[in-house]
Amino acid sequence: MTKCSMTKERLQQYAYTKMELENQCERLEQERAALELPGRRLDGMPRGDSDADRMANKLVHLLEREEQLELAVLSLYAEKNAVEAFVSSLPDALLREMVRMRYLEGYKTGEIAERLSYSTREIDRKFAKIGREYLA
Repeated sequence: MTKCSMTKERLQQYAYTKMELENQCERLEQERAALELPGRRLDGMPRGDSDADRMANKLVHLLEREEQLELAVLSLYAEKNAVEAFVSSLPDALLREMVRMRYLEGYKTGEIAERLSYSTREIDRKFAKIGREYLA
C-alpha cells in the first residue's frame, strides 16, 4: 500500500469531527422541537395575526438553518467516512487495530500496548511505521 492523502492531523481530528457531527444533529433536532404551533388563548379565542407572523418567521429561520446544518453534516460525514476508509485500507490487522484504538477510540499508547500485549516502545515503533509508510 502506498501513501494516501490521509494525514496524522486528519486522524487526530476524527474524535472532534464525530463529536461535532453529533452536536450539529442534536442542534437541528432542538430547533425543530422549538418550533411550536400557535395555540389558543386562555379564553378560547385564537391568537392574533402577530402569532402567525412569528410562526412564519420561525419556520423560515428553521428551514434556512436546516439547510446550513445539512451541508455541514454532509461534510462531516464525508470526513468521518474518509478516516474510516483509510483505517480499513491498512493491510495489517494489528496496524488497523492500533490506529482504530488511538484515533477512533482515543486510547493512549500505554493502554494500546497493554490491550494488545506489546511494549509501549514496540507500539511507538509501529506508529512510526504507519506514519512513514501510509500517511501523507
